[in-house]
Amino acid sequence: MDNATYNLSSMILTRLKSGGEKVAFTFISDNNESTAISYDQLNKLVLQKASILHSEIGSNRIALLVFPTCLEFVTSFLACIVSNVIAVPLPLPKSTKDRVSFERVLGALDVTGAKTLLLRSSDFSLFANLDFNVQLLDLDSTNSGNSPTFIAPNIEAKDTAYLQFTSGSSGAPRGVVLSHRNVLENLASIKRAFNHSESTVTLSWLPLHHDMGLVGHVLQPLFEGGSSVLIPPSKFLRDPLLWLRSIDKYKANTSGGPAFAYQLCASKLKENTDLDLSSWKNAYVGSDHIPAEVLNNASECFSRHGFDSASWLPCYGLAEVTLFVGGTNERNVLMLDVDALAKNQVSVLNEELRGKPIFGYWINSSDFDVKIVNPETLIECTEDAIGEIWLRGRSIGDGYYQNDVASHQTFNRKLRGAENEGYLCTGDLGFFKDNRLYLTGRSKDLIIIRGVNHYPQDIEKTVLMADPGPVHHEVACFSVERKGHEQLVVIRESRNRGTTSDEQTIRRELIASKIADNHAIQVSHVVFVNPGTIARTTSGKISRSQCKKDFLANKYHDALAEQSNSQQRKIPNMNNRVPIVGMACRFPGSANSLDEFWALLSEGRDAISEVPADRWDVDQYYSEVAQAGKMNTRWGGFIDDVDQFDPQFFSISPHEAAEMDPQQRILLETSWRAFEHAGITKEQLKGSNTGVFVGISNGDYLRLKCKKDPDFIDFNAYSGLGNAYSIAANRISYVFDLRGPSVAVDTACSSSLTAIHAAVKSILDGECETAIAGGINLMLAPDATILLSQFGMMADDGRCKTFDNSANGYVRSEGCGMVVLRRSELALENRDSILAWILGSWQGQDGRSNGITSPNPDAQKQLLLNTLKKHR
Repeated sequence: MDNATYNLSSMILTRLKSGGEKVAFTFISDNNESTAISYDQLNKLVLQKASILHSEIGSNRIALLVFPTCLEFVTSFLACIVSNVIAVPLPLPKSTKDRVSFERVLGALDVTGAKTLLLRSSDFSLFANLDFNVQLLDLDSTNSGNSPTFIAPNIEAKDTAYLQFTSGSSGAPRGVVLSHRNVLENLASIKRAFNHSESTVTLSWLPLHHDMGLVGHVLQPLFEGGSSVLIPPSKFLRDPLLWLRSIDKYKANTSGGPAFAYQLCASKLKENTDLDLSSWKNAYVGSDHIPAEVLNNASECFSRHGFDSASWLPCYGLAEVTLFVGGTNERNVLMLDVDALAKNQVSVLNEELRGKPIFGYWINSSDFDVKIVNPETLIECTEDAIGEIWLRGRSIGDGYYQNDVASHQTFNRKLRGAENEGYLCTGDLGFFKDNRLYLTGRSKDLIIIRGVNHYPQDIEKTVLMADPGPVHHEVACFSVERKGHEQLVVIRESRNRGTTSDEQTIRRELIASKIADNHAIQVSHVVFVNPGTIARTTSGKISRSQCKKDFLANKYHDALAEQSNSQQRKIPNMNNRVPIVGMACRFPGSANSLDEFWALLSEGRDAISEVPADRWDVDQYYSEVAQAGKMNTRWGGFIDDVDQFDPQFFSISPHEAAEMDPQQRILLETSWRAFEHAGITKEQLKGSNTGVFVGISNGDYLRLKCKKDPDFIDFNAYSGLGNAYSIAANRISYVFDLRGPSVAVDTACSSSLTAIHAAVKSILDGECETAIAGGINLMLAPDATILLSQFGMMADDGRCKTFDNSANGYVRSEGCGMVVLRRSELALENRDSILAWILGSWQGQDGRSNGITSPNPDAQKQLLLNTLKKHR
């Protein structure tokens, strides 16, 4: 495409002339009527309009196109291109009260100096009071009888094809100057990435004045000789499933939109809906932030109707590069450490629980040269650092129309020490790895509080978790400066009619508390507004910059004066709370990790089984009727491979390991994984005042040894250490070189809870800053189950039936669970991932009851009251 004379106009005219009777476009109107137009019909209309333009527009060869999604827009836009009139697509105001759209039109008139507005005559009345000297022109109503036969003008590849006004998601809209070469280069990139051909059918509900709708669904189908189906955006918003039904009806191959569109459809799609989505091969997603869970949920819903999850095509693009930068059907997702992200660093995790998923976009090196640049030093970043994304390529526009300063700042950036200029500073943040670009956020939207980076989309996700609502109710987060400090503001769309001020106060406190928990930020304001109030761009994205301007201009009904003091006061005092920053477990049902345990719970699987043969011979000890030396149950919860252990990993000799109770071994392994989950290394723990608190109350291993060797012939020094309860905790302290309290707790069934209570108290009392606490239980011998059967405590059917009249005992189980606790200030300072907060704890005993094993309701009631009174 280096031919200086090859241009968008010649491509369009060639395609229209050769397309014949093939359907080029199908338009679905607001009243659900469809109109198909062939290439031959389109050719005649475009040439007719081009001829009218040539005679009507005069010397000022710029025209603003103000249309809805309709045939008139497509033919008028193509007529502008082939007649060398610079087209400026803009949204049609919904009414005379549509201030935002009118401001865009007036702003474009002011910037471009255009003297012509192309629109339908039925919309002339909207601009009757326009204070500009402009011509309102309807090319469909203008008499073409006196117009000369159209002769295509000479156009060079470097000439301006049209102006694409940016959506304004992070600032004021500007007109990007796009040449014929820019557009053709980008169309070729899209064709390669999407694997399009002349048989491709695209379908869109996106507005045609936006780059995604215009390039992706007007110019791209023409470039390939394919077909395009166009739906008005208003119809999608009224009936989102029309999008999916139309993909089925027209057997569309390529269609897409922002992530919220998929979320909206997934929330409304019923399993029994008659729908075939098997033709959908490119489900592109174009958003600043693509939540992985949205695509996963949509995949689950759509797959029931023939959708192939391999069809997902996350894309990255912006108006300054015409449209498309990169994307692929391969789902490249990295799980990143959120703490490293806050420091502009890249740290890839293997464990999903604590990571943030980021999509990678494949970039064709022949299309773009990508640099990741430190915006302060203008030096290229290392691979493990996040910086501004800079691009250089032939589809990048020539600048902003009539705005030399902004053009130089954006389109002509230069690395420090480099000679060549010409890089586009996208304003996006990310990193480049393995020929894939990973986008982390917008630099202008980034929230920096106390020197820590926070991405607004992460906080907005937290708000939605704390305050669920309909999918179309949006959230916008941004920071404002108050008293020399940046403070967080949350704008939440909500139907407030019928809600009391007390209810809104509770919701504000929940949102503020959840943000404090997840992000360690105090919220200055939470403002509830009506649905549709949050400013959006022309492409439907949240315009946080405009929300911030509206907030500072007090357009949210005196929001500046309300809530701030009371809200901050009601955020719980973190000094009295203890955060959980890490966990690990080993439970029955092969739940040997947190993910496996969660799957066990969420899938409702049964982890109870008959006693395994490697524990004891259940037939030998089982009896349906209670009798001496027998148990009345065959059931229990058992973990796997209790005899497996790698002693050298913990610098323990095999000889010593053989004498160790497996409970001690499993405690070491689980503690290691809990620290690892918390992101705390052994080096960081060494010599620290970290405490260890272990609940343990069973010693089957020692009893088995005594039974096997009643004369203690083979007992040695390790036998005592390996089976002492105290050493169960002390060994963890020894292996990790922990200098804080080290306590083993035996309070029977409540041992683990008591251990955590002791750990919380130790942290709050200042004995230690970090603690690992939990419990262990293994059932290696039948003794305890036999004894409990004599008490009548065992359920003979292997089922606990808590709070049920049919309850007839409980079921013994084994396992190990450990949590890592930290002093709140330390956790916040280190940017630990806080999984939950322990608000308080209390302990007590039943005292005298019907029997030493019987509960005392009065004592337990008092325990609850004491806890709530102290920690409410």
